[in-house]
Amino acid sequence: MAKSLFFTGTILKNNRNLLEEEATRQTLALQKEELDLRREQLADQRKKARAEGNKSLYKELSIEGAERYADYFSLRQQQIDDYTAENSELIRDNPNSAESRELVRLQRQFRADVNSAVNRGSLLNTHNNLKLQNKADSYLMLDDNSMFLYENLENQFVQALKDGTDFNEALGLYDIGVDNVLRKTPNTPVLNYINGKLDERSQEYEGDVKLVKFTDDQIGEYTDDIANKLRVNPNGDWSDQQYKNLYLNGVVQVVDLEGNITKVNSMDAFFQEEKGIGIATDSQKQELLPMLDLNNDGIAETVNENFNEALSNEYAKYLAEKRLEEVIPPDKRQEPAPDEGGASETEYFTMPDNVKTQFDENVFPDNERQKSAVVYGIEYNSDIQDKAGGDVEISLVNLMDGEVNQEVLYDELAQTSRDINMRAYINLKKKKAEGSLTPELKKQYNEILDKLKNSSAKGKVTQVSLDRNGTPIAIIKFEGSNRRVVVRLKDITSSVKGIYSGTTKKQPGTGYYIYLQAGGAAEQKPGSNPAGPYNNTGTS
Repeated sequence: MAKSLFFTGTILKNNRNLLEEEATRQTLALQKEELDLRREQLADQRKKARAEGNKSLYKELSIEGAERYADYFSLRQQQIDDYTAENSELIRDNPNSAESRELVRLQRQFRADVNSAVNRGSLLNTHNNLKLQNKADSYLMLDDNSMFLYENLENQFVQALKDGTDFNEALGLYDIGVDNVLRKTPNTPVLNYINGKLDERSQEYEGDVKLVKFTDDQIGEYTDDIANKLRVNPNGDWSDQQYKNLYLNGVVQVVDLEGNITKVNSMDAFFQEEKGIGIATDSQKQELLPMLDLNNDGIAETVNENFNEALSNEYAKYLAEKRLEEVIPPDKRQEPAPDEGGASETEYFTMPDNVKTQFDENVFPDNERQKSAVVYGIEYNSDIQDKAGGDVEISLVNLMDGEVNQEVLYDELAQTSRDINMRAYINLKKKKAEGSLTPELKKQYNEILDKLKNSSAKGKVTQVSLDRNGTPIAIIKFEGSNRRVVVRLKDITSSVKGIYSGTTKKQPGTGYYIYLQAGGAAEQKPGSNPAGPYNNTGTS
């Protein structure tokens, strides 16, 4: 068998900071001295307690190896000592009393928890040592890269103990075991499948995989085979757990207007590309995703009554096609014979007739989802929308009509302007709302607005849609605040990014056609697939 072509290793660099490491060692040494002092204080407290009560009833419970959590176990020891003092007569007179048995239980649980703490401390030391040795490349970081995940879990664990959380409950909530804190090897069943086919076919070429090319018929056969592996079986489960994970947690590639590759959840992409649904609201997801069994149980037909078998099978076929598009590169595809009839592949530069009809009719749905599709009194069509991106600068001339829409922009401009006294602006605005502006104050207020009319505010495009009049619009969220305004999309088409523009042989998303409707120009045919197939890092 030929070896796989796929390199999944990581090139590591040694960037040790010796000064930082030495500082860390000194800090750890100081912490150990403090822990030793706490142990001595704890021993003195117990000695005093035994002197004041019945010495035979008190036991000094060791926390050796768990000094990291000395404050917590000191409190636990004190609680046991207090219980002993309160029930000393009953415990002394009857070793079989409920109070005696409870004391034994408390002591045993204390020892068991100390053992668990010792194990956790040892594991934490291992993590920290690898960090100091600059060998923590495989550890997960927080999203903001501020610290390792295991460090954050340990901080939360200690805080939970301070807040009174049960020790074993806290252990479960903030587990720092390797399964939780290390990067997992990507689950790539489709990639592995194609690797196997490459090895299998290479035998026709004396083991040289470079000579292997797949025909359209072969790829079609592989698509059906993978789709079957992705489908829920008659028992309400999956025959292969890797394909189950891909079905429930898959990620696929899409191409935006700029030709950039972005990865999105495969179920979201399915509804986007195959069903023409734009950006999914929470209510939409609650309605749509259960049809594909996204309720975290993995047992569709026996648990989830909303499961739609036909839709699920369609999704499995879609996901199989998408993943094969990504893992089989062009140089592994055999060129099809020219079509004698002269038929050409569908072009998506221009808007298809069915989409144009939908936009022209611009039918607003009458449901709960539509009721929330309003920004400051300006409605947008929740059935014709899509997510988008891009940095823009917005001024008054870009705004859609709407008094509140305009007022929000004025507020943003006033807050970001160095020439405006924000306190004076707020007071004048309040008096205007109360109808108590004097002629002089009205003049001052209008002067402020005049200054703002020539200003602009920075924001990000979050969404595109059509309003009641069929006008393409964009919803803008301002930087550093939750304020949003609605603008005419035609004024900012050059700044819009992040709209799905389709993938190989797939029709673009709704946002792409809204972009075209607003006068945006397609510089590249949607459907190109510039991403290399052998550099996948996600679930495949």
